[in-house]
Amino acid sequence: MTDLVHSQMTLRLSWAPRLPGRRRLERWARHSLAALRLKRLHTSPSLRIEALPGRTSDCVIVFKSLSVVASSKNDLEFARTASRSGARHCIFVTDKENGWYQRRGMADEITQTVRAYLARIGARRVMSMGYSMGGYGALVFADRLSADTALAIGPQYDIGVDAMPHDFRWVEEWNAIAERTLGPVSRHMSDRPQYFVLHGRMGVEILHWAQMPEGQNVHHYLVSDVAHNIHKLLRKRAVLPDLIDMAFQADVAAMDDLMTGLAGQRREPGETEKTNPNAWYEKKIGGSGRPSAGECDDEA
Repeated sequence: MTDLVHSQMTLRLSWAPRLPGRRRLERWARHSLAALRLKRLHTSPSLRIEALPGRTSDCVIVFKSLSVVASSKNDLEFARTASRSGARHCIFVTDKENGWYQRRGMADEITQTVRAYLARIGARRVMSMGYSMGGYGALVFADRLSADTALAIGPQYDIGVDAMPHDFRWVEEWNAIAERTLGPVSRHMSDRPQYFVLHGRMGVEILHWAQMPEGQNVHHYLVSDVAHNIHKLLRKRAVLPDLIDMAFQADVAAMDDLMTGLAGQRREPGETEKTNPNAWYEKKIGGSGRPSAGECDDEA
């Protein structure tokens, strides 16, 4: 048993008895079994890249979210749904510093390591994906990694208090970043991959979705009555497996239908916070000016 597997199994066994309920115990069992097959591709004080082998030539690259990175366990985020229960290869990219992949040299390390593994397994179809910070990574790296598609759930458009002066949700993490090397996602998106981007319409999310680039290959959906917690709606409605499959296959018509069932619709061409402000924007910015940090907390 490798050191990686031993450490993960020890960690999971330490907290498994405390998990109430059958579903959580089953989830622990799946992740523990997956850890037995996990391959370490790269590790450093700031970056970890791991791979879960699949049975086909398909591969999904999962950029982990801040909430998972910050937790005490090394959770394989989206492992079952992204891998299609083991059919697809999965690569998990973890910024251990919660730094939105900004550390100088990290982007090259990610690109070189992931591309080498994709070549090794003979990957024929590739998708990058992630939630929040991971969604930002999925959009930034899709073209670099020659991904066919990208699925970004609640991604940030840009980071930093100067770039996003009204968003205080991650100010502590943003202030800890020594140098921002990547900038807005628009700097990295091209006309080659098919991008599927999901945002909640509500709250501070408007500051990010309103700036997302538009294009024929950008399929941007806005879901009513949710904010950054859109991932909870997807899990509650049990649509994540279908959502990931549709994005992977670039099935736009099926994605349109699925999002309609979630009270989501395509972002209108040219739609921004100016043309269609939500209640948060009108109250906090349009009317009374700059919001305080506390006024953003409930939208994180």
